[in-house]
Amino acid sequence: MAETRQLSTLDIINEFPGVCGSVYLNTAAEGLFMRSHGAALQRYAELKQMGARGRDGCLAIEWRARELASTLLGVDPQNIAFLASTARGLDVTIKSIGWREGDNIVLPTRRSQPPHSRRSTCPELG
Repeated sequence: MAETRQLSTLDIINEFPGVCGSVYLNTAAEGLFMRSHGAALQRYAELKQMGARGRDGCLAIEWRARELASTLLGVDPQNIAFLASTARGLDVTIKSIGWREGDNIVLPTRRSQPPHSRRSTCPELG
């Protein structure tokens, strides 16, 4: 397994330029990209351009991500699942519970924060 380096708080802040000195909790469709995502997206595009020949490269990257997540969470990499969306994650979670008569699910009435609330912490966004 490749050695990983410890990131300082400043390293993390610098990796997320969109934070703009605020706390950003919207990680669904509006999750922030890290600076390093540009290179990762370029690599993904290169692999996808290869068609089926690029599939093994994609799988190797996915497995490495599982290893890193498993280290962070203290679980086996085979117990890590990457899902397409928050909705899929909620669906899997809800279906994995042994529901009984009378059990309830409580959900918020709003799906996301209004667009103007983010701008209030970062004036240069307008």
